[in-house]
Amino acid sequence: MNSVQTDTLKTLKHPSEWMLSDIQLMIDTQREEALTLEYKASASLQGNKEANKEMAKDVSAFANSGGGTIVYGVVEESHKPIRIDEGVNPTLKTRESIENTLIDRIRPKISGLKIHPIDLETGYQIFVIEVPQSKNAPHMAQHKYYKRHNFQSVPMEDYEVCDVMNRQVGPDLQLEISVSDINNKINTSSCSMKVSFDIALRNHGKHPARDVIVTLWIDTRFNSGINFIEESTLQLPDGKTFDSRKYIYCYSSKVTAIYGQHSFGFINPANPHFKRHDMSFDLKNVKKITELEAFIKWQIEAPNMTTRTGIEKVYTSSTLDIDSNADILIENISC
Repeated sequence: MNSVQTDTLKTLKHPSEWMLSDIQLMIDTQREEALTLEYKASASLQGNKEANKEMAKDVSAFANSGGGTIVYGVVEESHKPIRIDEGVNPTLKTRESIENTLIDRIRPKISGLKIHPIDLETGYQIFVIEVPQSKNAPHMAQHKYYKRHNFQSVPMEDYEVCDVMNRQVGPDLQLEISVSDINNKINTSSCSMKVSFDIALRNHGKHPARDVIVTLWIDTRFNSGINFIEESTLQLPDGKTFDSRKYIYCYSSKVTAIYGQHSFGFINPANPHFKRHDMSFDLKNVKKITELEAFIKWQIEAPNMTTRTGIEKVYTSSTLDIDSNADILIENISC
């Protein structure tokens, strides 16, 4: 992905504002499916029993997980959008008929669900369904509870159903990692590049989080210059591995309770508002400069909340050289 494509994705509008040109933009820039995005062919709206069951399963899975958007009318291959298909006849399939199908098949009803059609030049339509993360979850479809996992809607385990039920009584913590500053000139003497991160702990729930423990496993190709607990080799979802250093940071209820967003300062625990993390990326073992990537795994533990984990991939958007100005991107590959 080049820097132009990256900038385009960053400025993509909210799903409720998408038009045909926005869908085409997603295809042109090969925006992959993710935990919060899925493409479906228009045939999935044909209205037979199996198609309606599948739609209810997918929508309920998004509501039970982190929410997301389903685009009906896009052909995908290997999770990448290929083309806009022929769409559906608006006299046979409408926003109201889709909504009625979901109301009939999902219990309880999902509040805040948004369905909007996009007109094609042929007079047919494709549909975008925007699903919120439900506060009334879990939602059942076909007498089963579903969640999003690895681009799919899969049945939930009993403990996951209980966790979703506790959304109203416990915190909902997520770790958000972004690049705050890049010195994207390669240091030829040390064969490294400096990158700074902002790491924020966000509570999406209505209840405060206390006695929080955050554990980070940072790729050894990042040199942070701070003490770590241990080194270990971790496995990625695709079966590959990476070498990591383990760091732990604790929020004590005697010091602070997390209500909204809180800067996360594992480099300087004495200052809980410190959030800039300067690291240098070691390029010595990179065979090709276009293969620049590293990983950060995180884990959040707190009372009244099931342990949350995630893995972030840090990579470049284009080839690096001595005079490079390539962007550094972060992508969640497991959550």
